Amino acid sequence: MSVLACPECFGTLESREDVTCGSCGTSFRTRYGIPSFLPTESSDSGLLSDDELAEFANRAEEQSVRRAIAAVDNEKRRQAISNELNSVNRDNWRILASSYLGGRCLDLNAGFGRRAGQLAPLVDEVYALDSNVHKLRVLSARDEFRDAGPVYPVHATADALPFGPNVFDTVVLEYFDGSLADLRTTLRAVVTRLEPGSSVVVFTSGGFGVGKALDDVLGGGRPSVSSCRPMTHGRLRSALRSLGFWDLETLSFLPTYSATKYVFDGGNVHNYDVALSSELDGRFRDVSKLTTAAFDRAAVLSELSPISCILARYEPDEWSRRSHRTTGHVVEPQTDSRVVVSGRARAIVLDYLEEGLQRIHKVPNRRRHGSINRNEGRVVDHLRWNGDELSDTFPRGDVVTSSMGPIRREEPVSGTQLSECLSNGTVSFEACIDTVLEWVIQFQRRYRRSCDERVRTEVRGAASEYWPDESFQGDVTLFGVPVHGDLVSGNVFVEADRVSAVIDWEYGRLNGNPIVDSGYFLLRLGKELFGTFDEGFETLFVRDNGYSVALSAAIDRYCEQLEISKEAFYYYLPLAYAHRIEIEREHGIRVSERTIDKRLGRIDLVRSYEMDELRALRSSTRG
Repeated sequence: MSVLACPECFGTLESREDVTCGSCGTSFRTRYGIPSFLPTESSDSGLLSDDELAEFANRAEEQSVRRAIAAVDNEKRRQAISNELNSVNRDNWRILASSYLGGRCLDLNAGFGRRAGQLAPLVDEVYALDSNVHKLRVLSARDEFRDAGPVYPVHATADALPFGPNVFDTVVLEYFDGSLADLRTTLRAVVTRLEPGSSVVVFTSGGFGVGKALDDVLGGGRPSVSSCRPMTHGRLRSALRSLGFWDLETLSFLPTYSATKYVFDGGNVHNYDVALSSELDGRFRDVSKLTTAAFDRAAVLSELSPISCILARYEPDEWSRRSHRTTGHVVEPQTDSRVVVSGRARAIVLDYLEEGLQRIHKVPNRRRHGSINRNEGRVVDHLRWNGDELSDTFPRGDVVTSSMGPIRREEPVSGTQLSECLSNGTVSFEACIDTVLEWVIQFQRRYRRSCDERVRTEVRGAASEYWPDESFQGDVTLFGVPVHGDLVSGNVFVEADRVSAVIDWEYGRLNGNPIVDSGYFLLRLGKELFGTFDEGFETLFVRDNGYSVALSAAIDRYCEQLEISKEAFYYYLPLAYAHRIEIEREHGIRVSERTIDKRLGRIDLVRSYEMDELRALRSSTRG
């Protein structure tokens, strides 16, 4: 690594088993193959003690990071560590900040390397610096980052950066604790390593200085409160400008960084309206609009976010401001208002104008997740090409390449989300299931393939090793059909009492089981209406009430129209959960063991009832 330099004299370092300065002769050790500029191997390790962290790193190197996480003895700590290593949604800020990222990048306080791995596709190379060598060992053991770009771990601190002058184009650093004077010292050291026109990204505590404590709690850790005067964004901006940084932007996270659902320009009140409107309805939505407008007038809107990041360019003189280095956006901005919505495999970038949503971009969280965008494009293009009156219910879009992998671009669809119609009471339960199942019937009639005799053993193979049931003994006759795989009310849009669009086909297949969609929609609808899966299933399917009577009539009609036996519907009812596991495995989407266990538990709950115990599967007629 030629950029390494002696932190004492800036002299060139010769790479041997130990690292020696060619100018002053000072020697520095190499620990576990990592250049080390600190006298001890580790410092503050957070959730794990030093001994536990050393063992964690050993297991990651000898086995895998996943197995190292699984070996942590406490479920709460296990989940917190998994989030710290794998929570891709924390790094969706890079989509909006991509024009600031490029060249050679320094990631300060890199920890286990999650952020460094996410930065790698957008820059030429990353130097991941941390004071804990065992965390850096875990970074080196992370196979999932090997195709992202070069990431080099360095054991050091920001107090004595072991790099030569003017070698970095981008620096990313966290600064949640400490005084403004300490931050200025760190920034001065950073400036000497930056070329004019380079960029800096600073993560800082919002919420008027107490946001980090809230973020710690939501991230599963203990709240940490700085004893120093709160570091407001205004004070940080002033410090940056005094050192020659300009072109400042603030990105905010809601609800907070450790549980990111939305990322956006924190100074734009419309972005808050978009995010809060997605979460709130009725009177609460109106109150949120008034509140954010008041904070906007007070010029402290960006302070509302518990954690924010400040983007700035190092432009110490007029010449550098005219000719600074620029890089392209991952998603070229088409509007002034942009909100990034987090997802398990991809982030959704929403571009808004005053008149409404203009464009949607689906950006893979990691390069390997790009295959799910290609899958969605393949399924939707096939449906649109072969469709007729149903064609307009499939989203229009295409797939484009980017440094982060294939991006799916789509036009907005017409209508209102069915989930919103349910929450505000404009659509009843009975109208909801009638509307959606009528679309499913039309869709499956149009695209069904010839009937396919399947015996029990073949069915089990199709359902994967996650299918636990052995009770079904009969043969079934079903047809193959394209499936959506995630048919929930949030993905269905309605207009004039009919389905106007069905979006988000990333879990789709061109040939699958028809009950994957009809069954999943009804099972998830119960959870949406009654809060938990168990309560929703028992209310809709088991108990004798108005819901189960209406559902029985709808299932009767669905099975009759498509010539599906009630026995087949019963047997395949929870198949969608196995379908989701299979799709996620195919496309390398990381899902926690807890999520898989939850899905298997839902399959077990449905299978725990005999068919004649389910009120919704008894024959019914409408009165």
